[in-house]
Amino acid sequence: MKSRLGRFDSASIQGHLRRTAPKLGLLLGTVLALLAVGELAVRLLTEIGPLLIVRDRLVGKRYVRNHDDRVFVRESGETIRLRFNREGFRGPDLPYEKAETVRRIAVIGDSMTVLLATEEEKTWVAVLDRLLNQEFADKLWEVMNFGVSSASTGQELVLYQEVVSNYQPDIIILALFVGNDVTDNSRLLTRAPRIYFDLAPDGGVRRRPYSALEGRPSAWLNQYSRL
Repeated sequence: MKSRLGRFDSASIQGHLRRTAPKLGLLLGTVLALLAVGELAVRLLTEIGPLLIVRDRLVGKRYVRNHDDRVFVRESGETIRLRFNREGFRGPDLPYEKAETVRRIAVIGDSMTVLLATEEEKTWVAVLDRLLNQEFADKLWEVMNFGVSSASTGQELVLYQEVVSNYQPDIIILALFVGNDVTDNSRLLTRAPRIYFDLAPDGGVRRRPYSALEGRPSAWLNQYSRL
């Protein structure tokens, strides 16, 4: 009796699945169709640019490498040319090696340094570059923009060690915003995905584990979906 009941229950379940499968398929197809219509409507009726910042296992965050295009930036309500070099930072490509006549300044900061809502030539980093080359014409000055939105000073330390130092800068400018850069260094005070450090028992600092894979579904949707 128990064996028959088991077979009966199994057969009932299989029959139920066969009857409900078309309904589930129809429901899934309807949802996908609605999402597709919504995606198309958003792309046609609104100006939303692509997500250009990416999580990086080495430095926490950087922008899409080798990108050069005009993108609508909601903050300014304008279309801005955003150029990111081979390292994924705003500005042109420069060789690691520098000539004797070149003086380099590396500016490391957050959104107030990268200034995505501003044309590249109007950022304060580009203005500093022009002023130095006008006032001190005996040298060629190269001011490099290593700003990344939502960066903390802890993450910027890693950025200097892993990337910036390769360009042999003569001067480092660390742009600090007191409004949030202090709290951005604490995992307890902010939860944004970035590199964090903790105090070590010996009084130094210890880097917390960081994975660029965290939040990958969300990052994929931000990258490819406007809805």
